[in-house]
Parts: sequence; C-alpha cells; structure tokens
Amino acid sequence: STARIDASGKAGGGTVGIGTTLARAKGGPGVTSTLTAKNVAVAKGATIKADATDKGDGGRVTVLSGGTTQIDGQISATGGANGGNGGFVETSGNTLGVTVPVDLSAPHGKVGTWLLDPTFLDIVEPDDFDGTEAQNFFANNGTIFAGDGLNGTPDTLSNFVINQSTADVVLQALKTLTVDADINLTQPGQTLLLEAGGILTVSPGVAVSASGDVTLATGGAAPAKSPFGTPPPPAAQPSPLISIGGVVTSKGGTVSLLSGTNGTINIGTAGSVAAGNIVMNSGAGGITLTGNAGVGKAGSTLDITSAGPVSQAASGTIIANLLSSSGGLTGTVNLPGTKNAIAALGNVVATNFSLKDTGNLAVNGNVTASIDAALNTTGLLTINGQLSSAAVGLSASNISIPGSVAAGTLVTSATNNINETGAMTVGTLFAVADGAVALTGNNQISTIFGISASNIRVNDNVDLLISTALSAKNITILNPAHQITLGNGAEILTDGNVRPGGAIQPALEPANGALGAYLQAANFVQVGTSFVLDKIADPNTLQISTTGNIQFDTHLGLVGRNGDTWLILNLTDGAATGNVFVNALDVSYATPGHATLGGTIAGVSGRPAAALGFIEPAVNANYTFNGCIIALAVCASPTSIRLPNDAITSALGGLAPFLPGTPPPLATLPRLVLIALPVLPAIAPRLTNPDVVPPNISYLDY
Repeated sequence: STARIDASGKAGGGTVGIGTTLARAKGGPGVTSTLTAKNVAVAKGATIKADATDKGDGGRVTVLSGGTTQIDGQISATGGANGGNGGFVETSGNTLGVTVPVDLSAPHGKVGTWLLDPTFLDIVEPDDFDGTEAQNFFANNGTIFAGDGLNGTPDTLSNFVINQSTADVVLQALKTLTVDADINLTQPGQTLLLEAGGILTVSPGVAVSASGDVTLATGGAAPAKSPFGTPPPPAAQPSPLISIGGVVTSKGGTVSLLSGTNGTINIGTAGSVAAGNIVMNSGAGGITLTGNAGVGKAGSTLDITSAGPVSQAASGTIIANLLSSSGGLTGTVNLPGTKNAIAALGNVVATNFSLKDTGNLAVNGNVTASIDAALNTTGLLTINGQLSSAAVGLSASNISIPGSVAAGTLVTSATNNINETGAMTVGTLFAVADGAVALTGNNQISTIFGISASNIRVNDNVDLLISTALSAKNITILNPAHQITLGNGAEILTDGNVRPGGAIQPALEPANGALGAYLQAANFVQVGTSFVLDKIADPNTLQISTTGNIQFDTHLGLVGRNGDTWLILNLTDGAATGNVFVNALDVSYATPGHATLGGTIAGVSGRPAAALGFIEPAVNANYTFNGCIIALAVCASPTSIRLPNDAITSALGGLAPFLPGTPPPLATLPRLVLIALPVLPAIAPRLTNPDVVPPNISYLDY
C-alpha cells in the first residue's frame, strides 16, 4: 500500500485517530471512545505521521479496534529537528499484531512512548521454530494473532520489533505477559514498562534491559512516574505474580518490581536484577529470592516494601550501597545470603528483620523491628542511626555505636571490640568480645546478664542488676546516681593485686586503672551468694564506691576465692552491712558513718578477723567486723574493751598507789573487763574495799 496520513507540523505533530475518535486519540485510554472499529489494519508500505518538522513535540497516533489490530506499515511521531520530544503512539486491540517498529525519536529531546495492550502477550524470538504457533508466526511476518492456532493462546510479538523502537516502550497485557526473548532498548534514556493484570514472567536465560528505567508491574500496580501518555494499569487479576528467571537490568535508571496489593515477587535460582536503583514492592504474597538469585550491584540502592514475608536462600546474593524500606515490611524479613555485600541500612520498619552480610555494614537510618532484629557481618558494624526492637542481636568483627540502640534484650558478639559512645536503652544485656567492651554513652541498662571481654567499661544511668557474670582483667561499672545490685549466683571474674602491708597504695586500686573490678554507685546491694573469682590467675580485686550504703547479704554474702580476693569499700558517709568472705579488706570513709560487717578475712573467722582489716582515714568505733572494731590490734567493740592477759599487770600497775602493800603478779588472772559508766559523776580515785585480793578483784567500787 502507498496510503499516507500526515499530521506533521513545524511547531509540533498533530493527532491521528484510526479506528476511534479524535477525542479518544487525544485523551488516551482514560477516555471512552464513542466509536471503535471492529478490526483495523495498517498495511505494509502505508505510513502514518504526526511529526514535528522544526521545533516541537511529536503528536499522538492511536490505532484501535475492538477485535484485531494489525500494524505492518510505518508510524511516527518524532520530535523536531531543532528541539522537542517524541510523541505518543498506541496500537491496541483484543488481538494485536505488529511487524514494524514505530519511530518516536527526538534528536534534541526525550523519546516518545509506544503503548501495546492485548489480553495475553508473549515476546518471542523471530527465529523461534518451537511451539504450536510457529507456522502462523512466519506467515504473518513475525506476529501471531491470538485467534490463530489454539484457542486462548497469547498474542506474540517479536523482540526484534521492540528492540528497533526508538520510543519508550509500554507493553500491557490484561492478564498475562511473558518475555521469552531478550529485550534491549539502547536509545539514551529509553524506558521499558511491562504491565500485566495477572502474571508477568521473564523466562530463564532471557535478558531484559534498557538504558533508562525498567518497570515490571502486576496486580493493578503502577509506577509513580509513567512514560508520557501511559494509560492506567490493567485491572488486578487473582494472585498476581512477577516471576524472574532471567536477568533484568537498567544501565542508567531504576528497576522497579511492583506486584500489587495481593501480589508476589519471585526471583528464581538463576534470576537477577541489577541497576543503580532497585525498587521492590510486593503485596501479601511477599518477596522470595530462591537459589542463587542475585539483586543489585556495586553502588546500588535497594528499596524493599512488602506486606508479606521476604526471604532469601543462603546461596543468594544482595549487593547494595544502601538497603531501605520506604513503605515498611510487615512480615518476617530473613536475608541470610553468605555473599551479601550491603554497605548500609537506611530507614527500615519490619516485624522481624534478620540480615547476614560480608564486609562493613552501617545502620545510617532508623531500623525498627517490633519483634526482633539481627545483624551479622564479617567486618565493622556501625550504628550511626537508631536500632530498636524487642530483641536485638549484633555480631561482627568490631561493633561501633555512636548512634542509639533500644532493646528489651540486646545480645552482642565481636571478634575484636565493642565500642558505644551514643545511647543505649536496654532491658537485658549480654556481650562477648575477644577485645574490649566499652559502653560509655548515655545509657539506661537495667540488667547485665553477662559480659566477657579483655576489658569492660560501662556507664549507666538507671538501677542496674548484674545477674550472671562479668569477666575481664579490668572491669569498670559507673552508675553514680543509681543502685547496682549483684544478684544471687552472680560472678565477677577479674584480675587484681595482692594487698601489701601498710596504708593502701592508690596505684593498686581498680578505680585508678589497676587490675580488677571497680563498681561505682549511689548504693550497692548484694543478694544471696555472689562470687569474686580469678579470670586467669591469682589474685583478684573488687572495689566498690558509693555515696550511699553498701549492703551485702546478711545470711550468705559475697564470697571471694580463698586466698585471692582483695575487697575495697569506699563509703562517703553511708553504712556497710552484711557478710563478706575475702582475703583482704579495706574500708574508707569521708565523713564517719558506720559499718557492721561479718564473715572471714584471710580465712580467719570470728572476732579476731577484725584486726586483719584496714580502715582510712582512722580507726573508728562505728566500723566493726564480726562485732569488733576494724583494724584494732586487739578485739574491741564500740561498748567495751577486752585486754589480753599479759596486759592486765600493766593495767593494774596504775592502781598500785591505792593498794596496801605490794600485790602479787597478776599474769595468770583471767581477762579483766573494764566498763565505763559516763553517767556517773567523776570523783577522785579511791579504793574502798581493803579486802581485795587476787584472783577475785573488782574495781567497780571506786
């Protein structure tokens, strides 16, 4: 045919409607046509033009029928030679055949949009001899009509036609769209939109790519930004699905997978998706990455939203500079791929979130999981933003937290160090590190279940329970405004020094950096039986400093390793009570308070043990151990002084002037008890009983 329709113009192309009204051609698929042809054919050799010949945008061409639409001629709506964008072409029908690509190029602008929308659509190779439609395919110059061959078979479009197009390509199928042959759109910025109401499939071994955005959508979903003139997406069919067995890529734009409200996204064992930006948004069916499925590439950003579960096989791979979830993840998210390489997490809201990673991983946004969150990486894990969940697990070579962590339970593990300078609000903490654990931020940690490291330092600002164990050469717990409780069965495993004789040496105190454990609190309470043990070898030191009171269990108490434990108690003006079983004891006070301690010191029990303790700044009758004043060479209580036998003679020597004659030696007399009665008026010393003879001596009557 030599038929010509030309609606071109210097300032822009016009509008051409074939098989429909101009109103429908101008308004697009959103406008209902008052008249529609039963069948339309554009014969080979025929041309339809709506070009801008100088400077302007291409026009609009719509070829529409209610039955069969066959395009064998040339259609164009190009942008002007001196500026302008390409136009819009729609070729549509219940049965669609296309053998020639349309031209929507724009030398100095954006290419136009080509819309094709049959009920069923299959993209095939032009040399594909397989299948029931092979004969019809070649008889119709590379196109198979749905009415040919078997009843209900799809319209089939040659990928050659698509790949030669200079337009943004939109392929819509009311029910299913299958890509069985490669699609490769190479024009700068050229986009591809594939939409199906039901199932959209990219078959294994097939590559789909464009220089611009690539969008696959089902279930009534539509991209936020569609090519010019794109109609609404096909209506959702039951159980919409995007299934990718091949490779989907964008060389310079975004790949979007949108499965609709009830839809599912499945990337098969050999499937992959790669682009600078990747958006995956699924419905209740969730997202599944099976086998070796791969998502992303170096530098990618990945945005995942799902109303269902998100899962990945351990053999799969996700590579991204940033993973986030702009729309939330209401199901369980489990990404255990051993080859995952995700550099950072942005904002993520999920029910459960678990990620295994290789290399360094940073949490730069707010990651919130209502039930649990687990991050595991082989490199450095950094929390710059906020991580919160009822239960949080962190595992890495090093963990750094300049941001914040809020968790009912926090379990951390590092092959090197754990360092926190931000903020922690944690119910129960468990931490293990081969190096140091330093939690020095603005923390509210209620319970330490256990920490094991080479060195431990924790700052806290809430009442703290140490329930199980602290294990490190150096341990520092600073909670000056609140109480520290050492629970029943809890252990402090640490190092320390042997207490030398004489005044305490500050350099040996853990508070000043020496080996051992240092606990600073407003008040300290020890419950039941707790233990101070060696971490590596003898000895160990525990120093407790309070501005208030120190209370050890009065029935059981604090038990140190026999012969090893040095206990230092720093009291400001408070009280110390309860039982301790240690090798050495130091007590200091700023303003006199009192202490009523019991137990053993260096294995010595009973009243003699008090003489083995040390007290600063001076011995004070208000500080006792087993009922005796601490650090007196002889046992004494606050209400009496008991002298050894060998001191009695010298004591009586002071009374010699009042005795008649010279009394015999009193070395064999029993202990003499002197009771002071300060309420009696002072009178001159005198002996009123001349019959006083040892051993029955009483000096109460004077």
